[in-house]
Amino acid sequence: MKNIFLFIFYFLPFLLYPQVGYVPVEDEIYLYLERMSSLEIIENFNSFEIPKTRKEISKYLIEVKNNSNKIDEIDLAKLDDYFIEFELEISWELNNSETLFPNFDFNYLKSEKEKFLYKYSDSNETSLFVNFVGMLDFLNRNDDKNNLSSLLYRFGGEIRGTLFDKIGFSVNSTNGSYTGSKELAQNYSSLKYNFKFNQETASQIGDNYFDETTSFVTTDYDFAKLKFGNDRKNIGYGFHKSILSNNAPRMEYVELNLNYNIFNFSFLHAKLLGPFSYKFDSIRGGQNLVDDKYFAYHRLGLNLGKHLQFGAGEMIIYANRNIDFSYLNPFNFYKSSEHANQDRDNSFLFFDFQNNSVKGLKFYSTILIDDIDFGKIGSGWYGNQTLMNFGIYSSSLYNTIPMEFEIQYLKIDPYVFTHRFIENNFTNSNFNLGTDIPPNSSSAIINFFYRLHHRVNLNLEFRYSVHGANMIDENSNITNYGGDILLGYRFNDSEKVYLLKGEKEILRSIKLNSQFEPIKNWIFMLNINYNNNSLARSQHFENFFTTFSLYTKI
Repeated sequence: MKNIFLFIFYFLPFLLYPQVGYVPVEDEIYLYLERMSSLEIIENFNSFEIPKTRKEISKYLIEVKNNSNKIDEIDLAKLDDYFIEFELEISWELNNSETLFPNFDFNYLKSEKEKFLYKYSDSNETSLFVNFVGMLDFLNRNDDKNNLSSLLYRFGGEIRGTLFDKIGFSVNSTNGSYTGSKELAQNYSSLKYNFKFNQETASQIGDNYFDETTSFVTTDYDFAKLKFGNDRKNIGYGFHKSILSNNAPRMEYVELNLNYNIFNFSFLHAKLLGPFSYKFDSIRGGQNLVDDKYFAYHRLGLNLGKHLQFGAGEMIIYANRNIDFSYLNPFNFYKSSEHANQDRDNSFLFFDFQNNSVKGLKFYSTILIDDIDFGKIGSGWYGNQTLMNFGIYSSSLYNTIPMEFEIQYLKIDPYVFTHRFIENNFTNSNFNLGTDIPPNSSSAIINFFYRLHHRVNLNLEFRYSVHGANMIDENSNITNYGGDILLGYRFNDSEKVYLLKGEKEILRSIKLNSQFEPIKNWIFMLNINYNNNSLARSQHFENFFTTFSLYTKI
């Protein structure tokens, strides 16, 4: 065993060539590259899995630069900004960046160059960057009953770098607190599942603060990448990801990506948190009991050019044991392994397609099969559980108006993502790993993306969703229509279920998201959400939810 560790320590850096790191999934550059891809300005960009590495994105930016005569003035100005941001990856130079240390010149705060507290790079392709990270959020919600507001503030730092062009790493850590309504703050973004902020009993250091950390270490040998991280991973086509999204807490995971010619293969194995309970002992005090569960994913993709990008993959959720080497093997067949493991787990099969044959138009689809019996299709059998995601992304008006739009439709059958054993459902801390739309639902979404300026973006979204909710009587008895991800099929439930049956709930929502960057690395965001919900039992609810945010990384 000692010899194995010595081999890994000494030889792995020479077998794998890493890069600086990954660009977070929230970065607007992915919308930029999607637009460039649909316009056939860049090739082989696939948004099914993000984040991408800084090296990959730099190659796309160079490709855009070589075709800069085909893009409009707004995108050309955005490209100049990106060339400043990715200067090191493109040319291994840092001429367009400034630092606060060691010269202490505060004029750099308003500079249009890339900003760092500290930076270092040398001829050995080793680099280090240190940044201050700060964010201020003002929240307001106005509904039928009251008007609530809250102010959140957080600050911390980010360190990222590369060692000898072999190992890339990054850590971003912040602490924060709030004033105003805690109820409102608890329902905002990632704070809804921040354990420390949501605990019911205050600890000795209080429960009015929150901390968040993302990090990863990665190695890269062009066609092979290995990563250990707990940053965001999104999987699925469309603005709303159907397989892995930002809806659930981040996961700790290991990831492998292989790319060769038209083939690409990806693998991910992650640790999740299952059901939570609290135990009190009169001698030892309280104890949090959380069951560990695990998620495994692999996908084989074929890139046949703009006419067809195709992928097929599997996922598995398992619990009640330690890491299973059957699913830690990237190239195993999960469904067969589930059978060999005596059918204790929850498996999924999916297929995805994308077509860009028409310049300015992308057609995509994802079909996920939770379970199916082809002989019972159309019979209403509860075990036929599929998710279908269809969409069109268009930049056809590019030469007329700086606007793109996307139409997306999601259909989620009853019981999709659920399991008869609650620990095996498709959740992390009881939040759906994929879409925020519950099972037994259909949803139509239209997004408009408007570029008012190269530093001003607008996104307007319209959503109409219908959900068949489970029925609950006055004695709390549940009639199960497969509409709750936390309640799988039970022995006494009806074997016949149909899409949207149950207590019908209708959601109509309008979201306006805007982003303004008057000075580089000083980003202002305004989000306005209007929800009009017609719930079960003739209940009606509507509200305005508004956030105004300032984000800086300097």
